[in-house]
Amino acid sequence: MVQSTSKVMPLEEAVRRFVRPGIQLHMETAARAAYRAIMREFRGQKLDLTLLMCRVGGSHAFDFVSSGLVKKVVAGSYGLVSRAYTGPMPQIQRLYRSGTVEFESWSLYSYILRLMAGALRQPFALTHSLVGSDLARENEERFKVIKDPFGSGRDVAVIPALNPDLSIVHVAAADEDGNAIMAMPMEESLWGAKASVGGVIVCTERIVPQEYIQANAHLVRLPALLVRAVCQVPFGAHPGAMYNRGVPDAIAYAEDEDFVDEYAKAARGEPQDIQRWLDAWVYGPKDHADYLKRLGQERLQRLQAASRQVGESGGAPPKNAAQELVMIAAMRKIMERVQTKGYEVLLAGAGQADIAAGLAYQVLRQKGFPIYVVTGTGYFGYTPSMGFSSKYLTSAMLADTHECYGVLLGGNRRTALALLGAGQIDKHGNLNLNRVGNLFLTGSGGANDAASLAPEALVVSGLSRRKFVERVDFITCPGDHVQTVVTDRGVFEKDPVSGELVLTSYLRTAEVTSPDQVVAGIQQNCGWQVRAAPGLREMPPPTPEETALLHAFLALP
Repeated sequence: MVQSTSKVMPLEEAVRRFVRPGIQLHMETAARAAYRAIMREFRGQKLDLTLLMCRVGGSHAFDFVSSGLVKKVVAGSYGLVSRAYTGPMPQIQRLYRSGTVEFESWSLYSYILRLMAGALRQPFALTHSLVGSDLARENEERFKVIKDPFGSGRDVAVIPALNPDLSIVHVAAADEDGNAIMAMPMEESLWGAKASVGGVIVCTERIVPQEYIQANAHLVRLPALLVRAVCQVPFGAHPGAMYNRGVPDAIAYAEDEDFVDEYAKAARGEPQDIQRWLDAWVYGPKDHADYLKRLGQERLQRLQAASRQVGESGGAPPKNAAQELVMIAAMRKIMERVQTKGYEVLLAGAGQADIAAGLAYQVLRQKGFPIYVVTGTGYFGYTPSMGFSSKYLTSAMLADTHECYGVLLGGNRRTALALLGAGQIDKHGNLNLNRVGNLFLTGSGGANDAASLAPEALVVSGLSRRKFVERVDFITCPGDHVQTVVTDRGVFEKDPVSGELVLTSYLRTAEVTSPDQVVAGIQQNCGWQVRAAPGLREMPPPTPEETALLHAFLALP
């Protein structure tokens, strides 16, 4: 038997020992209990932390960034995704406008590539992302284009390594030494922990004997060599999920969607609303055990049961007929592109693009097309349905961001169609998800990676002058690969000669009778001069079968 070198301690003690002012602190997405512990321990103090985080999303992250403990954030995205609300958050808006916190924005995959380089002690990483974007321009000191030193003549983009001073992660199981098991999918795949020069605090659902680790060594993703502390924190990812598929005797639980909805309502309400929420769920509990007590055993048991059920939650219903139309129109266009171009993979973005991908998948599969749906967070080959657990429980492969973007989208096969949304879009197909004036949006997430790596991108969005502009305020995704934009009023497609989006089909409404009137109505809602294609055609209205498919997918009556 190997002699134990126990690193076990309470989370609060680990935080006091290892979190120091001015450090670069990497926080793995699921380490939500640690966010709360740090906020309680250092409340009112000046830590001046630089927070490194893949996605600033969820109550733990927004509250942490706005707690006064953080001076800078390095991240890939900053938006909330929930049943009740998906989009930018007020806390981030206020901090951005005031300049209280500095935001260094990357795409999801480029951020992870920087951590990978740091873990491997390489000075920089190669990337296909960011080229031609304002993300590259903003990071000009950290983004360089060089010539391939091996003589291909190609330009190669490089970005610097990123090394945290301390990393905090949450895992399925760990022994007293810190050998840690983490189930797939892993999104950033613990590269932040491996890049940390000051070691790792491991929060774990449970502490297991060395014999358990030895019997399941094939599941260990983080060795004890890199670990400073081991803290047992059951349900420590709450309100997020820990499905822990394939980990023997693991604690598993689904996302607490009710909790997230309650948070979204409080955060977007009056200042006293979010303060009451913080007092109840962050500063009120004296420790994590007290937090769990407030949640209650019944709620925790319900989340455990939900982790084993596919597609349990229904989707938010479309707000109007126009939203139904854009999803159905996008479904049709996705099917057309798959059938004519031979695409095999659909990269599903959030919101309407995700729903359209699910609808197209169902019909294409029925027609015998071998189509796979993938997300940038590590799910491949899943059966789309409403409810987060469906991705986890029906995936053919659980992977990470590196495999999904680097191999499945950007690798040698090149048969992926990326489905995206946009805060703004211009006539060249450039997309903006970062900022409009002094309004901070959600950031790139994986959108820049998808638009850069997939051979083609299709955008799904409602038509409005606010979104469809002559020139975007910020180029998150260059429009080079954007070939189609589907709206509730019509479909725009890229003219190969001018490189501009032209109107190729439209929907006739009850108020107008001629194509000229329809185009005029579209022009009123579009910020650039609309060009109609010579073969402009009318888009058929949704069929009863298509509407029924949409309602069934969203679990609507």
